[in-house]
Amino acid sequence: MNTVIKTDDEGHETSWSFRKLSDSQADYLGPDDGGNYASSTTYSGTICAPVGMYQFIIKGIISLQ
Repeated sequence: MNTVIKTDDEGHETSWSFRKLSDSQADYLGPDDGGNYASSTTYSGTICAPVGMYQFIIKGIISLQ
């Protein structure tokens, strides 16, 4: 699966996970270096996974002021 993530002006608040629907633990997590994504940046990559049903979740923190 090819992935493209475009961060907003708060890239450090962005994270994602990819897992089989039958599992509770993520198979892949991002950012994969344990750091943060830069703001207003496009990231692309490939996830190689066997055929199956998966869930891709992307999260950001929303601050309401």
